[in-house]
Amino acid sequence: IYEKQEQLTTALSYHQKAMKIFEELKDDQGIAMVMNNIATVEKKQKKSDVALEKYQKGLILKEKIGDKRGIIYSLNGIAEVLQEQKKYDESIRTLEKSLVIAKKKIVILKALEP
Repeated sequence: IYEKQEQLTTALSYHQKAMKIFEELKDDQGIAMVMNNIATVEKKQKKSDVALEKYQKGLILKEKIGDKRGIIYSLNGIAEVLQEQKKYDESIRTLEKSLVIAKKKIVILKALEP
């Protein structure tokens, strides 16, 4: 809510509190999710290097736990930061990786349909 209201400092504070809780619980999925949330806030604060680092850390955790949807979100966030940094070729390659995973996920979901 605070992020949507552009109260980014407050949003970041709550995300950091959530991070501490997930770290204490050793909840990799929660840590990865909050890592992405923090990265998104930092991107809005124009801290692109810090945001990129957080997206990459979140991506590593999401790959570790096999969270395909989370991997897609992380890759898309990375691509947005790279685009803002005018690293267009790298951004496109990152989006292409995301698209490959998304297409595989769609195929799997269709196979599960009755």
